[in-house]
Amino acid sequence: MKRTPKVWLVVFLIAAIATPSLLAFAQSPTALSNWLLQLQSLGAKYRKGDTNVQTDAAYEEFIKALAKEHEGKKIQFTTEVTEVRWEKEGIATISTGAERGKDPLRTPTTPLSISRHLPFQVRMTQAQALAIKPGTQLRFTGTVNFHPTGTQAIAAAKTGVRLYSIRHEYLSFQTCGTFTSSDGVFQIGGRQYDHPWVKEIEDSRKEKQEEKQEPANK
Repeated sequence: MKRTPKVWLVVFLIAAIATPSLLAFAQSPTALSNWLLQLQSLGAKYRKGDTNVQTDAAYEEFIKALAKEHEGKKIQFTTEVTEVRWEKEGIATISTGAERGKDPLRTPTTPLSISRHLPFQVRMTQAQALAIKPGTQLRFTGTVNFHPTGTQAIAAAKTGVRLYSIRHEYLSFQTCGTFTSSDGVFQIGGRQYDHPWVKEIEDSRKEKQEEKQEPANK
């Protein structure tokens, strides 16, 4: 039986529901400006309480909401390269200009301080690094993962691109957590590059799959 485009669409949707990674792949990226507005809107729902206990409870609920509502979202932004440094074989450190406009003043409706980690580390050859000039367009696309402040956020530094740290002005003086991306890719001057940890992440995924298969084989 010949499968029509509609049949293929149904097959793909069923597979995507069954396989989260396929669903993430199919997801259209959200423009950074829209994503930042979504973060601020979420933060505005949580206010300082009349007591420390109430404020602490609001803080914990905010952390849970960040993970629930933004874990797995795909974002995209474009900026320009300002500097390229060669660190070691296979890795270049790339500084960029601002990828967004001026941050809004902290108010109850825009309570979050959102800071991007700089610079980016990118996997490439030295010849490729030498060819990148200041002003070259850099576009980042990746699915974000949220790591609450603590050991998990520190460990994330070696398992993906560190993107943004979040702090709620009215709930805590410390950073709430960090957004990273394990599948993030860079397009620089129209050419695609990976982050340095892509191999480690793939190896880790394979190990986990093998561990799941071992009990079934026994």
